[in-house]
Amino acid sequence: MYIRNTVIDKRQVYQLSLKLLFICSYLVLSSNNIFSRIQAIDSLVGVLVFILLWLIIGGSLILFSLTKNSISKVLISVCIVFIGIIGKSYFIITSQYLTYSDFEGLIKVMGFVGEVIEQYPDEVLTSSLIGLTGLTGLLLPPSFSRKYINSRYAIASMLCAVMMVSGVLYKRGGEGSNGLLDYNNLLSFSAIFFISSALAEPAPDRKKVSISVKESTGLQNIVFIMDESVRGDYLDINNPQGIKTRFPEGKHINFGIASSAANCSASTNVTIRYGARRSSYLKDIKVNPSFWAYARKAGYSTYYIDAQRSGGYLMNLMGKRERSEIDHFVQMDSDVIPYNKDILVAGKLKKLIQKEGKKFIFINKMGIHFPYEGKYPINNKLYTPTMKHTYFGNKIDPGATEAEKPDLNISAVRARAINSYKNALSWNVTQFFNVLLDNTDLTKTVIIYTSDHGQDFHEDGRPGWITHCRVVNASREEGMVPMVFMTENKKLLTKLRKSASVNFNKVSHFNIFSTLLQFLGYHTDRKNGEYSVFDKLPDMNRQFISYFYTRFGKKAVWVNLDQ
Repeated sequence: MYIRNTVIDKRQVYQLSLKLLFICSYLVLSSNNIFSRIQAIDSLVGVLVFILLWLIIGGSLILFSLTKNSISKVLISVCIVFIGIIGKSYFIITSQYLTYSDFEGLIKVMGFVGEVIEQYPDEVLTSSLIGLTGLTGLLLPPSFSRKYINSRYAIASMLCAVMMVSGVLYKRGGEGSNGLLDYNNLLSFSAIFFISSALAEPAPDRKKVSISVKESTGLQNIVFIMDESVRGDYLDINNPQGIKTRFPEGKHINFGIASSAANCSASTNVTIRYGARRSSYLKDIKVNPSFWAYARKAGYSTYYIDAQRSGGYLMNLMGKRERSEIDHFVQMDSDVIPYNKDILVAGKLKKLIQKEGKKFIFINKMGIHFPYEGKYPINNKLYTPTMKHTYFGNKIDPGATEAEKPDLNISAVRARAINSYKNALSWNVTQFFNVLLDNTDLTKTVIIYTSDHGQDFHEDGRPGWITHCRVVNASREEGMVPMVFMTENKKLLTKLRKSASVNFNKVSHFNIFSTLLQFLGYHTDRKNGEYSVFDKLPDMNRQFISYFYTRFGKKAVWVNLDQ
């Protein structure tokens, strides 16, 4: 056998065959549900374009594998494989293709990558083994005595493949890459993201508070508690079989199951903090004054107590400018055990309520952020069997793993996951309020309690393990959250009870901002924003956004809890 007059012996042929076997295996394993994807294309031209794209991507990777090994090739190969592992992990965990919108959402929650690895170790391991197959194929020696493929040509062909898929994505509104290779899809997503960011217009100036306080409400403490991953129908106030919350009689007003603003933490939090309206939410989160600014103008000191992060780390799309509007920024020490964080927050909040002065306090609870194990003490295990309790540390991600492999008995694993969730829910909700409300005078205080999003446990047997942040085909459970008010102010208590009787199971997160402004003493109406909970809310009001960061002319996707 001859190539460019260079003899290749049988050993080299075997080595080359082994190399191509690894590469081709990687190409197939990195293309998620490729045959289903082809069947879903409704035109012959579309099928041919898809096959052509796949062959170009695969061919460019084979060409690159046949270049001479060098330090740069090793680095590029590792990057390709690592990127592919991310895409493959997402598909195995969610049983869904990774879209461009999903990719944007992942960028905004990169701080939780450790929790994902701890929650889904088997899925990440499977993806890593597939990646190792690709890395082996890329780095096995090309077998020839001289370089046969110019590395510049190979890299150029790979860039060409990335740009071709990027063009398809741009033309089709961020879609069209399903079934193509994971690494190339993520590189194409990245190319669009960085090009769009570079060409984006500068952020508009943020507006200042333009309205004035009309009346004094007599409220010294306005407290907004944002829990994490608490599904409204898992609490006894909304479900007789739910977790015992033990909210004190006569102090709490339950508005039933509300809808979150979105099914992902960052999107929900930023929507509420800037009073975004459904009709213009993406613009509003860029230009509206924050609730900190309104609180300050009303004469309240602003407090932010964050139980999820430490060391000044900002999350949920909070920037330096917003941070400057917060008078007192409080986080837990990094050595605090996760299940103790909310309890310490409750103690700090209790002291603040008892302290003189007007205060606006926003609590970002630790809550039930996955993995669920480690979010409650082992001696508080009320529901069994649970996921394995392998480690108690001081991290948010304490190292929980499933007790059984998902492919052995999925229903059993789901049951264990739900039990772990309920144990964490019992501790981080019940114990939190036990500490906070024990002999606490709320006559000059109002507390709003809700959660950033719900959790989908696929109780109907759907495949996949994703509990929230789903862009396509999001379930209503992802947006089902509690909505509870607490106060001992007689005038406000009467007003809230009247509103709850009219608006029970009708409230949305979009109604929170106007409600907060009224607590601060501002006059609000429908012209300036959404309804407050004191208005008669319309039917079908409980909506959340699953496709939040729209691009390329695509419209937001809304999920209604009442449909």
